[in-house]
This record gives sequence, structure tokens and C-alpha cells, in this order.
Amino acid sequence: MDRAIALDDRNAWTIASRGEVYRLQERYTLALIDFDYALLLDDTLDWAFASRGELHRVQGRYEQALTDFDRTIALNDRYAWAIASRGQTYQHMQQYEQALADFERALALDDTLDWAFASRGELHRLQGRYELALTDFERALTLDATDAWAFARRGEMYRLQGRYQQALADFERAFALNDADAWTSAHRGEIYRVQGQYELALADLDRALTLDATDAWAFARRGEVYRLQAQYKLALADFDCALVLDANGDWTWYDQAQVHLLMGNTENMRADIAHALRLAKARFQQSPDNQRNAFNMALYLLFQGEIAEAQQHYERLFSSCTSFVAVHEAMQDLKDFLIVQPEHKAAQAILTLAEGRLADLRQSAANHL
Repeated sequence: MDRAIALDDRNAWTIASRGEVYRLQERYTLALIDFDYALLLDDTLDWAFASRGELHRVQGRYEQALTDFDRTIALNDRYAWAIASRGQTYQHMQQYEQALADFERALALDDTLDWAFASRGELHRLQGRYELALTDFERALTLDATDAWAFARRGEMYRLQGRYQQALADFERAFALNDADAWTSAHRGEIYRVQGQYELALADLDRALTLDATDAWAFARRGEVYRLQAQYKLALADFDCALVLDANGDWTWYDQAQVHLLMGNTENMRADIAHALRLAKARFQQSPDNQRNAFNMALYLLFQGEIAEAQQHYERLFSSCTSFVAVHEAMQDLKDFLIVQPEHKAAQAILTLAEGRLADLRQSAANHL
């Protein structure tokens, strides 16, 4: 390509093609130079706008990415790859309705885009639509059995369902394909934490944070392990790191409140749980159908001592929730709650409700087989 461009330095298609090679090699500065020049020469190259948009997306320049994807789609409104990539951009910007609309549109045009199924699955997971998420991850892996990202996300769905052996198997397959993924390491560590294998959990979470020191979720999970080991100062240090990275992480504020309770810091505990509840309520106003957040609100009320209100929330949620994953997560959260407050009668009673609802959902699923 270099020779061809030397012979004709105004051939936009060749220059853009070299830019695409640079992009795939992650030589983004050189890629951007070529895309900019090619599109200056020929502003009808829809695929070059799309590739430049993708370059902007992976580098976090989301507004510029959207501009390029919009331009691409204006030139070719059946360009499924560009539409799905714009959906990913919206997803990173937490504009979930627009993201879902783009994923649906792209997959209607091309149902072989494995990564679009995986991305839509991740969107469903983030919004608490767990069964739909699992279906999309399975479809993605049917199309591409070498997708480490999709294996890791399906493993996470199995983890949320309490299917730990299947989750660990998927995480192992993800590691075999990509052994430098911080997300996979952190989420496998969470399985080990729930199983009480704290040293293995710490090893995975330490590794995750070595690979990505900006992962607020991993800091918070490691803080939970330290709490379970009664290493409260280390736990608070990790929660502080998590909150510096994501001050809106309501679950981390709840985690921190638990440690303050264990340390006898009543004033700090009350402030933290009140803040967690405010954040969860604000999220509920934005996404009232997010079952994970609804269950979190009920748990925070329980921790805050609003027993009657918490019980009402739980009873309403258990009676209406048909998601096995959401109920299983709520049950696990109550078990963790009882590690900190083992004599809490209301939590024990609500846990019994959760276990009963989970059994009902299992039976219902078995009846439909």
C-alpha cells in the first residue's frame, strides 16, 4: 500500500485501506491520519467513516464516534456493522434505549454479527434482563466459538444464576483465549469469594487490579473479601479506591456501611447507607424496571432499619419477579447481610421468602421442559 500511495497520493480508497490496516494493528495515530486525509479526498467512503468512528469509540471519543457513524448511516442506511458499532457507542455513554434500538436494527439486517449479539447481551445484563442476556451470549458463541469476551460474559450469567461450575468452565475457556483480561479475572474471583475460597479470590482480584487499576468493581469486591477476613482497614482502603473511581456506586457505599457497622462507627455507617439509598432511588427513577436495583433498594432499607418498608418491597418484588437470576442475587445478598448481622430476624424471614420464590421458579422452569 505504501508503494501504491507513493505512486498516487490522492487515491482515497487506498489511503483509507492503509488506515484500516493501521487501526487493526492498534496503530491509532497513523490510522487517524490516513482516515482524515482519505475522507478529505472523498467524503462518500461510508466504510472509512465507519472505521474512523470505531477508532474514536475505542479511544473514548464518543461524540466524534457518533458523528462518524451518523455520517456512515446517512450514506448507507443498511450498513449493519456501523449501526451496531453506533449501538456500542451509545452503550458506553449509558444511552441504553438508543443502544438497544441500534442493536435491534443491525441484527435485523445481519443476524451473523456475533459481536453485536454479545454486545446486546451485555446491555441486557446491565439492565437486569438476565434471561435475554444469556440467550444473546449463547447465540454469539454459536456464531463464534473463539470469542473470549462472550465466554466471559456467559460465565458471568452462570455466576449470577449460582451455576458456579459452568461459570468457572466458561471463565477458563475465556482465559485460554485471552489470559490478560482483567474483567474475567475479577469475576472469577467473585465466585471464589461466594464459595468462601478467599485466598483464591484475592489472587484473582489482585491480578485483575494489576491488569486494570481503574476497575472500581474489582476494588469493591476485594474490599468485600477483606471484610470477610476481618481486615477492616484494608477493606475501607479498597472501598475508598472504588469510590474515587465511581462515586455513584451505591453498592460500594453499602459495603462501606457494613464495615463501619462492624467497627462500631455508627455515624459513618448511617451516612453511608443513607447515601447508598439515595443513589438507588435516583437510579430507580431512571430505570424502574431494573430488578437488581429494586432489590438493592429493599436491602438498603433493611440495613437502615426500615423493616416494615423493606418487607413490603421484598414481598412485592418476590411476588412479581420472574427472573431466576434476580431472585438468586437477592438471596445471595441476604446471606451476605446475615454474615454481618447473623441474628437479624427480619433478614432471616425475608431469606426464607427468597428461597421459597427460587424454588417456585425452578419448579416452573422444570414444568416447561
